[in-house]
Amino acid sequence: MAQLDDCDGGAWPVAPLSAPTREDRRSVAFHRAIAKKLRSQPAKVVEKAERNLAKFPSVIDVSHPWAAQLVSTWRRWLALHPEELARRIVEEDGWLERDMRQSSPFAGVLTEQERYKVLAEFRRAEEGRGRPSQANSQPWSRRPGPKAKAPAMTMPPRKRPLMV
Repeated sequence: MAQLDDCDGGAWPVAPLSAPTREDRRSVAFHRAIAKKLRSQPAKVVEKAERNLAKFPSVIDVSHPWAAQLVSTWRRWLALHPEELARRIVEEDGWLERDMRQSSPFAGVLTEQERYKVLAEFRRAEEGRGRPSQANSQPWSRRPGPKAKAPAMTMPPRKRPLMV
């Protein structure tokens, strides 16, 4: 079994890397748009990410070693040259990079229109892969017929908004 080095010089056993999931591919799509903006407006993007990262302790439990490692790694990555940071958030694909993208501090970097554009392009790409988009594959996303009733969708209350 492979090992992932942690920030204290230890190593954690990890399973072999599997093929990227739909969520992984969607996260990469968002981070491609973020990387593009990072290249054109590096100071603004990094400043926003640093402000978001400073809020992480109030949103996630950083006492857990894995969460602490993610925060520490983001601090190191945000100190990199913008081109290197852009490369890491998009081009590298290991367990750590996937986890880093899932706990990204880049919330709010993309405008609403940019987010919608990324989602639309992602859905088209997924349909081109022979996979229906999530919106088209969920029964509750379709308009119910006269006798059909859409299932109730309840989400647990969130204390804070999601970061990305």
